Amino acid sequence: MWSSAENFALLHRIFTEELGPAELDSADLFRAQMLLGPFRGSLENTFLQYQSGFISDEVYDSVSVPNCATFGPAFLRFGLALGESFRAELLRIISENKPRIGDFEH
Repeated sequence: MWSSAENFALLHRIFTEELGPAELDSADLFRAQMLLGPFRGSLENTFLQYQSGFISDEVYDSVSVPNCATFGPAFLRFGLALGESFRAELLRIISENKPRIGDFEH
């Protein structure tokens, strides 16, 4: 099985080099899809909870939107399964150039 260091290194390359499926061999592509899937599921679930009124605007805008801005482009590049409304939300966030994780002053 893959080590945490190998997984971290692959994810780091995906986000810093904006890698897509064409730049990975079949084993790394499979691993990337397996690693990105839980991020996608968590963010889509959070979006659906926000739509249903279970999450405040403040939490959604300050936590979920930066995560979607950071991870969303990779979800789209790797062709992960996305609900139609969540795909539209990712495209909105990306098109509005919302701040990504790491774009904030600490």
